[in-house]
Amino acid sequence: MRIILPTNTSHIIKIIYFQAIERFERNLITFDERTSELRQTFLRTKLSSVIREMEQLIETQEEMWHDVKEDMESARQAGVTLLECIHPKQRDVHDEWYTPDIKASAAELKQALIQLEDMEKKFERFWKDHKAKTQYGLKVCLFEREMSQVCTLLQ
Repeated sequence: MRIILPTNTSHIIKIIYFQAIERFERNLITFDERTSELRQTFLRTKLSSVIREMEQLIETQEEMWHDVKEDMESARQAGVTLLECIHPKQRDVHDEWYTPDIKASAAELKQALIQLEDMEKKFERFWKDHKAKTQYGLKVCLFEREMSQVCTLLQ
């Protein structure tokens, strides 16, 4: 069985690439909103004086962070794959298919990948700081419990 492609196949491929880039850019907006919401959620965190609650809080927030991080990594891999499809390294840049609009699309996608990487780095730094503060709160709880135990023993 032979598949007969229309004569404007390159045009169809370009449209598919443009749509894929638009989806990728929409995903970036979604990740930006999602990380902003998560950052606000983390900032509103009220530390507890109960050790088990603090441990659970750290665990829950770390799971939330990992979910976002994995989604961003998956999106990055999809973007890199798309870029390789649009602009393979082995493709001749003088190829008739490699038109200025394809070059512009590849550049736009590269820029979006840079934005995603920057977003990942910023969120990673925020998470490390937030986790350190929360863990410090847990250490304070542990210290208070130990001091209470020492005071009880001294009485």
